[in-house]
Amino acid sequence: MAKKSKNKLNVTGRMSVEGFHNEFKNEFGIRCKIKVNGKNALPKATLASLRPEGFEGSKVIDLKIGMNSKVKNTKKIFKDEFGVDLELYYGNYVAPDDATLADLRDKTLDTKQLRKKR
Repeated sequence: MAKKSKNKLNVTGRMSVEGFHNEFKNEFGIRCKIKVNGKNALPKATLASLRPEGFEGSKVIDLKIGMNSKVKNTKKIFKDEFGVDLELYYGNYVAPDDATLADLRDKTLDTKQLRKKR
C-alpha cells in the first residue's frame, strides 16, 4: 500500500466536533479531542461556535498535514485557524509534541517513555 505524502482535511466552521474527530481518525488513523479552556468540547457543538469572541478565521480551511508533521505543529495549525486546542492521542496517552503523526499511526512510540515523561 502506498503512503500519502500529504493528507488534506477540508474543515468548515459548520462541522461538528464529533464530525471532526471522526474525519481526523478516518484520514490519519489518530484519535483526537478538541479542547476549549482546557475542557473537552461538546460533541454536537460546531467548530465555529467554539471560536473565541472576536476571533477572525477562515470559514473553510484545508488542513494540509503530512504524516511526518510533528504533533506540536499540527496543534499549532489548528489553534491558529480555529482558536481552540487540539489534543492528539497515542493509545490512552496524550501524544508527545515531538512525535510525528506517523509515529502515532504506526504505533512506534515506547509507552514506558511516555510514562516517564508524565
